[in-house]
Order: sequence, then structure tokens, then C-alpha cells
Amino acid sequence: MNHASAHIPNSDRWSLSLGMSLAAVALGYAIQLGDGTYSPAALGWLTAGLVCAVAGLALPKIAPLERIARRWMPGVFLVGLILQSAMLHLKAPAPALAFEGQGASPETLAPFILLLDGLIVLAAAGLSLAPAAGPLGRKRPWLMLALFGLCGLWILRMTPNASIDVFSMQQESAEAMLQGRNPYAITLDDPYDGRMPEYYGPGMTVGGRLQFGLVYVPMTLWLDLPAYWIARDVRYGLWAALLATGALMIGRRGRAETALLAPARPGRELAAGLSGRSDMVWIAPAAAAMLLLTPRVFLVLRCAWTEPMVLALLAAVVAAAMRRSPRTPWLLGLLLASKQYAPPMFVLALVLLMPRPWRWWTVWAWTWRAGTAAMAATLPMVLWDPSAFWHSAVTFHLHQPFRTDALSYAVWWLDIGGDRPGAGLGFLAMALGMALSLWRCPRTPAGFAAAVAMTYFPFFAFNQQAFANYYFLIIGAMWLSVAAMCADSATDPPIAAVPA
Repeated sequence: MNHASAHIPNSDRWSLSLGMSLAAVALGYAIQLGDGTYSPAALGWLTAGLVCAVAGLALPKIAPLERIARRWMPGVFLVGLILQSAMLHLKAPAPALAFEGQGASPETLAPFILLLDGLIVLAAAGLSLAPAAGPLGRKRPWLMLALFGLCGLWILRMTPNASIDVFSMQQESAEAMLQGRNPYAITLDDPYDGRMPEYYGPGMTVGGRLQFGLVYVPMTLWLDLPAYWIARDVRYGLWAALLATGALMIGRRGRAETALLAPARPGRELAAGLSGRSDMVWIAPAAAAMLLLTPRVFLVLRCAWTEPMVLALLAAVVAAAMRRSPRTPWLLGLLLASKQYAPPMFVLALVLLMPRPWRWWTVWAWTWRAGTAAMAATLPMVLWDPSAFWHSAVTFHLHQPFRTDALSYAVWWLDIGGDRPGAGLGFLAMALGMALSLWRCPRTPAGFAAAVAMTYFPFFAFNQQAFANYYFLIIGAMWLSVAAMCADSATDPPIAAVPA
């Protein structure tokens, strides 16, 4: 075959999925080392992940390279599963277990370890040499998801009062909303009693009170409210978001496949060396397992970081696009409303997801639908008190201090004696990552998820604040991209159709 003729820019690439898989495992180890804070070793693994992701994106689609990448996928999953399982056993699932009086003794952790081992066994069974025949084989991914849910519930029960501002902030904001008070106009309790002024800008903590309200966009508040109303703990909403993400990864179907839960035998493919014709639908459940077994996933849940909500919305957009659903731009609008830094995703979606050929009415149809959904989620809280919203959700972030514990190249540069980089460095890195993504990513749902990862990975890596939760979102987007590879291997990508 002519190598040039094998290059199809609008189709998914196994080399991209291989790069995303390697990058996700490396980045997971980076945030494992110091719970997402800076160390030279952690930055080294972050660099390895960035190199793998860029290489997977930049390599051309040529037949020999694609055959090699596809042949290596089962081995990468197997090695990655072993490494991530070891990391989950080598460190307590959440540091709070040690300092909140619960202890991290083997007796205390026994129920969690039992559930975790069951989850790992089910994930490993999906990579075994034996075929996944019969009802148990088809239900195995869902049993795996159920065990993860029980692990998450155990973490929440064992850490009822997370001593972190992110948790108390969302708790107090949800309570204020249920009482009819504007959560952006209140002041919040400082859980550190003024001991951590470096976490906030000048004058932001006074007399044990934080001089701002909810710092997240309203979409976070709407997703927090049901969990707080039912369980008085917003983290149950994050737990549900993680389960929803896993379910969307496991259960989605593309045009060219009949069932993602069909018998999976990647172990046989690994042993036989892939002929290029074997079934690869096992990848979606395996990618879901790798995401759920990310080493610091339970730390993200315990601390109430909101990235699982963003990830669930991203998974919903990808799943809808794979089904050519007209709901895709509406879901995209909710995704854009989920974080202050999310709007660039709209450009990625227009280029990588919108039906081709482009027509002005199609662009308009996507724009007004996404815009309407985003405004419906955001505008009511803005209009309630514009100045309070601006102060808490915008000004607060503009005055965030440089964090010397962030897992970032900016901190490394400062550590070796360089001048403190400005905030513009992260935005420049984002622009470069976005340009590379728009140039090289396939025009498919898998390409869109990869583009999200590659746009925000350099943004966080060169930013003045970057911690475990930031990189967890990147890891999730990478595994979403890998899972979506199963959608369609045809030349024309599975793109969401939207009526004009």
C-alpha cells in the first residue's frame, strides 16, 4: 500500500490513541508522587506524558505505524493497569484518612481494599486471554462500575468533613442557595483560620472569613444542589458524575459497531499479535477502567474538586456526537458553562465535531443552541447581583497568587533561579496546544476529546496554579478519546447532525 494514500486526516488514528494512553498513565503517576504538587520527579513524569501526547498527535497516519500502534494497545493497557493498581495500594486513597482521626491502618482500609481488588480483578479480566462469554462477561464492565461506586461511597463515609476550602465553599454556597441567599454575595468561613494566606490574593481572608462567595460558575452550583439537598454533602454529586462518565464510556455505541459489550479478548490479540482485522471493542470498557483506577481519583472525590462534573459533561458531548444526536450543541453549551476556562472548547467543537461541509446556517444552528444552553445555566445568577458575581467568579481568579507548590514548569523555572513567569505564559501554551490540535486532531469525537486534552494540558503545565484536579481532567479527556476510538473506523467520521 502507498503510505501517502493511507493518510486520512479526518479519521481516527491508533497512533493518537496510543500516545493518549501512555500520556494518561504517565500523568497519573506524576500526580501520585506528591498528590499533585511540585517535585522534580513529578515534573519529569509530567514531561514524559506531554511528550507522549504530542508525539501521538503529531505522527502522521501511515499504515505501518498504525499497525504497530494497534498491536501495542493491549500491552499498554496491561502494563498501565498493573502500574495504577500498584500505586493505589502503595498510598492511602485520601490523605484525610490519616489526619481526621480515622487512621490508615490495614484494619481500617480493609473494606476499601477488598472492593478495590474486586474492581482490579474485573478490569484485568477484560484484558485476559479468555473470551468474555456469557452473561457475566457482558455485565463485567457494569459490575466494575458498581464496585467503583462502592469504593467512592466508602471514601465519603470515612471523610465526612473534608478540611479544604473547596468543600466548605460549595457546602456553604449550596446552603445559601437553598435559603434564598445569593451564594456569590456571601462571605465564607476560612477553614484554615488565616494560616494559608498564600492560597488567596491580598485582603481575601480577614478575621477568619473569606471575602468572597462561590468562585465557581453557576453550572457547578446547579449540579451541587441535588446532592446537598439529599445528602447534605455536595461530593455525592461528584461521585455521581464519575459514575456517569464511566457509564457513558462503557455504554456508548458508534455507527460501525453493534455493541461495545461484545466478547472482548485483548489478551488473545496481545498473544497473537493483531492481524489488523480483530475486534477492538474491548477498548472502551478498558479505558473506563483505567480512568476509574487513576491513582488519585479518590483524592479528587474526597476534596470535592469540581473537575468530575466537567468531565461528565465532556463525556456527554462525546457520546452524543458519536450518536449524531441533535442534542450535541445543547450539551456543548452546558460544557462551556462549567468552567471559566471552558469557552475555547467551542472553537474545538466547531472545527472537529460540526457537520461538514460547513455552511453558515449550520454554524449558526450550533452557535445559538450552545449559547442558549450556556446562558440559561449562567445568566440567572449573573443578573441576581452582577457586581457580586464579578467579584467572586472573575476578580478572585484574576488576583490568584503564584503557587510555589504547583506542578508546573513555571515553578520549576523559579526553582532553578529564574524570574517568576507571568500569567500570560499559560495562555500562550494553550494557544500553541490548541493550534496543534486543530491542525492534527481527527475530525471525530475521539479527536475532539484529544484536542481538549492537548489544549489544556500545556495551559496547566505552564500556569501559576496547577494541581491534581487540573490534571485529572486532562487524564479523563485522554481516556475519553481512547474509548471513542471504537466508534467508527470508516473514512467519514461519526459527526453529530444538527437540524438548521
